[in-house]
Amino acid sequence: MKVLWLSPYPYPGNDQHPSYWITEWADFLAQNSGLQIDVVTLSPLAKGITESLTKSGYAVTYLKVPRGYFDLATFYKITISRLRNYVESVQGNYDLVHVHGIENLYHSACVNLNLPVIISMQGSASESIKYFKGTLKQKAHFRLRSYYEKKYLPYFKNFFCRTKWDTQFVKSNTSSPLIFHNWEMLRDDFGNIAPDADSRKILFTGGSNFLKGLNTALSVFNRLSETGKSFQLVITGKCNVEQILNQIKSKFKKINPENISFMGFIETQEMVRVMSESFCYIHPSLLDNSPNSVCESQLAGLPVLASNVGGIPSLIDDGRTGFLLNGNINTYAQKIELLFNNRELWNSISTASKKKAKVRHNKDNISKITIEAYLEIIKQYNC
Repeated sequence: MKVLWLSPYPYPGNDQHPSYWITEWADFLAQNSGLQIDVVTLSPLAKGITESLTKSGYAVTYLKVPRGYFDLATFYKITISRLRNYVESVQGNYDLVHVHGIENLYHSACVNLNLPVIISMQGSASESIKYFKGTLKQKAHFRLRSYYEKKYLPYFKNFFCRTKWDTQFVKSNTSSPLIFHNWEMLRDDFGNIAPDADSRKILFTGGSNFLKGLNTALSVFNRLSETGKSFQLVITGKCNVEQILNQIKSKFKKINPENISFMGFIETQEMVRVMSESFCYIHPSLLDNSPNSVCESQLAGLPVLASNVGGIPSLIDDGRTGFLLNGNINTYAQKIELLFNNRELWNSISTASKKKAKVRHNKDNISKITIEAYLEIIKQYNC
């Protein structure tokens, strides 16, 4: 079976998002399933209209597209047209197209192809924009992506969903969809971590991404700083450190900046080290589907405190495999203190979340569901 993947994929030597949920899935299927997978991704960094690289058993083609402002000024029409033309030119070589996500335009180029298509749900631009805080340029990007998301989604029938939230979103925006429930593959490294229950380090991985809740994380840390217990906040991900320090100085005056570590984007082994030195992970997101950071923390046995929004309730059994919270700063602080002071509770949540995540993200099961879905879609398409 030959499958064409359209998905985000990191460009070599660039600091863009590493898309581990894509690379892990592609690597495992290519090496263990007998599938032939080719990945096509959009990148303004490609050398030439197309640039191809060979990975672990599959090929990746980077399709050159316009950069930010120009892409936006053309309403993404060049990007969508270029991807559509490429897919049409190669579709005869494949049995199926697998589109990863609806927020990055890939599905917009796949309407009425001459072969079946399945979409893996990730997030939603049209839902995220409701919580948007950013520049006018960023807002324009979100609005335009929301337009394409909603315009073309009803043309598709086949979906991989993970949570109750993305399942309901698909059902609300399409007619009689065929939905396959399937989780994402995680990096094996996180299954071998022993977090430190005696540590005072609180981990937050959202950087300055407006959806991930940095302002709430800082508010919680400000409240905890009043306790005199010398907690530390570790922040990973892209952020403007100077801007955050100015924000702390003016708004979060209880925080000692020396108790915050800014790590930036870090590689897997460094993240493993950071997790092993932390005693809890906070994810006060405004909206998320199934954030890998939550899933990886659970796989590591690092107790998670996260917002009760989007698909996160499908990941956490409140009080058993983590805490689901409503955004109240006092409640976050109280739960963190409870975890810190109650070793029995910490151990219970750590063990239960790790056990659940190992089952949920079992690569053999995910591979089996993936192949069965592919075969069923191809069968129905050919009937």
